[in-house]
Amino acid sequence: MKKCGLVIRVSTEGKGAESGNSLTDQLRRLKEHLKCKTEATGEPWVEAGRYVLKGVSGKNSLRSKEFAKLFEDVKTGRINTVMCTALDRISRSVNELLNFSEFLSQHRVEFVCLKQSFDTTTPQGKLLTAVMAALAEFEREQMCERMRKAKRARGTEN
Repeated sequence: MKKCGLVIRVSTEGKGAESGNSLTDQLRRLKEHLKCKTEATGEPWVEAGRYVLKGVSGKNSLRSKEFAKLFEDVKTGRINTVMCTALDRISRSVNELLNFSEFLSQHRVEFVCLKQSFDTTTPQGKLLTAVMAALAEFEREQMCERMRKAKRARGTEN
């Protein structure tokens, strides 16, 4: 049985709703995936934990109370699979994503990402994870730069 921990995150609820990536949308897609995997494999995929990060930046997500709970649930065996809709829902830091992946590997916990396919048990999967983590971090840095430029243009940055 796959005991799944579902991770959903938005940095701001309004922004998530605009992109069709609200907490509700993410949860719906993850639950649909659980159902599809159960039907396709004949093995039950069940929700064993839900980790909701509302208004939490991808820069700080792994230091949140929700992730502390997820880490504890992994250690105790409450969950054996972590699921998210996209890699950047976990973190936008390369180092943090790689450390997260290593933590899961040490505890023999699988990682399922709907947008990107990962198999972190192979060298190719590890490489893909690192590349995708770098892209997520790059995207966050670009957003920060755009915000700084907009503030300068409005004359609100010191």
